[in-house]
Amino acid sequence: MNELIENIEKYLKNKKIETRWEVDHEMREIVQCIVLSELSKTDFFDNNTFQGGTALKLLYGLNRYSRDLDFTLNENNNFSWEKYINVINSNLEKYDISFNYKDESKNNIFRCYIKEDSILKNFAGKNIVPKECTKKNTRKKTEIMLETSFNINSFNSEYKEIMFPNKYSVKVYDIHSLFAGKIHACLTREKTDKITKEKIMTEEGRDWFDLVWYINNKIKPNYDFLYDKINKINVLKEMNLKVDDKLIKELLLERIKKLNYDKINNDIKEITKPEDKIILNENILLEKINQI
Repeated sequence: MNELIENIEKYLKNKKIETRWEVDHEMREIVQCIVLSELSKTDFFDNNTFQGGTALKLLYGLNRYSRDLDFTLNENNNFSWEKYINVINSNLEKYDISFNYKDESKNNIFRCYIKEDSILKNFAGKNIVPKECTKKNTRKKTEIMLETSFNINSFNSEYKEIMFPNKYSVKVYDIHSLFAGKIHACLTREKTDKITKEKIMTEEGRDWFDLVWYINNKIKPNYDFLYDKINKINVLKEMNLKVDDKLIKELLLERIKKLNYDKINNDIKEITKPEDKIILNENILLEKINQI
C-alpha cells in the first residue's frame, strides 16, 4: 500500500465511521485536503488565498462539514484551473488516483468541478467504512467545486499548516477577515430565480451556523475589509456609513426578521454531526447578535 492511502486509512480508522452520510462528508474532506496539499507544491498560493467555510473548518476548528474550496485572487490577472488540475493528476498517478475535471469559468469567476471515485476501493473488506461504500456499483463519486476570483484584497492573510494527508502550508484569510466575509454573506446571499432569472435574497444554514460560531468564540471582524465589502451593497453604495459594531448589529437584526428558519435548520442538520447540531430561531440570533 502506498503512503497516501496508508495516511487516508489511518485517518478513516480514527473517525470510526458507521454511516454512508459520514463517509460522503469525510471523503469530501479527504479530497479537499489532497487538493490543497498538491496546490501547495505549486505557485498557486503566490496569487491565491484560501477563504470560506472549508478554510474555517480545516484551519480554525469550525465544527461542521463544508463542501467547496474557495479562494481569492490577490491580483486581477489571467488564471486557469487546467494548469493546476493537470499537475495534481500527474502527481497522483503513482497513487492510482485521478480527478475528472470540468471547467465552468465565466465572467472572471474561475470555477471548476472535480470528481473522484477510486480512493474508497482501497478499503474494501477492511471494516473501516460500511461495505456498500466500497463496492464499485455502489461507490459514490466525491465532487467538490474549486473557485477563485478577484474582488477586494483588503483582507489580512497568514500561512497556516495542515497535517493531513501530510504536513504542508497554505495561505489563508486570518480569522477576522473570514468573519467579515461571513457577515457579508449573511447580509447579501442571493440566488437566481429559476423562472424570472432575477437575483433574490436567500439564506443558507451554514452562514448562520458560522455566525453563531464566531460570536461564541468572541472573534472580532476585520472592519476595514467588511467596510470595503459592504460598500458594494447597492442600497449602501451612496451612503457614507461607518462600519462598526452598531451598524453591523442593525443590519443583521433587520435581516433575521426575514429568514426561513425551517430551511436554515434543515441545512444545518445536513452538515453537522448530532452532537454539533444547533436549532436556530429569531430569538436565539437576536441574543447572539447583541453580543457582537
